[in-house]
Amino acid sequence: MKKKYFCLLAMLSAGVFPAAATENFYLNPKYKHSPIIRKGKYHFDNHWTSGKVTPASAKKKKSAVRLEVAPAGSVKADGIFCTTNGGDLEPGSYYFSIDCCPETDLDSVYLYVGCESAPGKRVSKTKVFPAEQLVKGKWTRLIFTFEGKEGFEKYAFGYGIRSRGAAAALFAGPKVEAVGLYKNPFYQGKKLSSGKFSLDNHWYKGKLSVEGDYQGMPVVKIESDKADWGVGAFAATISTDVIPKLDPGKYLLAVRCRPVKDAKYNSFTLFFTRKLNGAGKRTMINKKFEGSNLPEAEKWTELVMPVEVKPGDSNFSFAYGFWGKTENTAFFTDPRILRDENGED
Repeated sequence: MKKKYFCLLAMLSAGVFPAAATENFYLNPKYKHSPIIRKGKYHFDNHWTSGKVTPASAKKKKSAVRLEVAPAGSVKADGIFCTTNGGDLEPGSYYFSIDCCPETDLDSVYLYVGCESAPGKRVSKTKVFPAEQLVKGKWTRLIFTFEGKEGFEKYAFGYGIRSRGAAAALFAGPKVEAVGLYKNPFYQGKKLSSGKFSLDNHWYKGKLSVEGDYQGMPVVKIESDKADWGVGAFAATISTDVIPKLDPGKYLLAVRCRPVKDAKYNSFTLFFTRKLNGAGKRTMINKKFEGSNLPEAEKWTELVMPVEVKPGDSNFSFAYGFWGKTENTAFFTDPRILRDENGED
């Protein structure tokens, strides 16, 4: 284990550490199905369907399915592809996510999570994505955050489409994963009535938007704004809300960044803020990447900061950003707080 740990640190510092491996609790994410097809109907392992579901080939997707629906008389078309009621989850926060590509006009796409709260009693929730959030012919990552509760079991996960007429959409890459220590790593948010974007579980300085993805993780673009300190300084910072408690131990704070071409940055910086045991106010430490250590333009680089939490410390937050003497832009993705089990001295 020691050798693996040293290798991990070397990869992190070199900026080549792959996206964190997480367990996928979704049954049959590769869409395996029975070789026997009756009346044109495919039988997918661990799934039931409403509507016509068939395997589909999609560019850059290892496996995908096509869900087609048709209205019945005056009733709106509604179809779903859903796992059987069998998976169990430990209590905690989770993400259910999938990529969707509408092939026709439709009213909405929805994600479904159901489970058994008591023997024979099922509860469920759905999250609806209206047509204006989806682009025909383009892949969009859909994400549904939910809580796994004590005593709940036999989870099922589904995704469907609703339409006034016949409609079809492709789906690929279903995942059910634990959230982890960093809240909202998928950068979920909403547009306010003022037109400003609000990022859940975060505050930030600068103009921020969610644009594209990198290795399956959404990317934020942030443009710097005039700093509150220094003459002629411009800064951009993204910070988590306060995390009340972290167990004592050693951690690695990590995020990927991609500077833009020809921009002049003074530094990229990671920040860790906390209230030390017995202290009256919070204190901050940081790690700067500047000079010859500035991340390379137009390339994704992993920025990493080791920190230690001691008994009695509280009120933590993790922030990252950049500053310079002109207005600049940069991209960030895949923020993580990793428990460093092998980080003992």
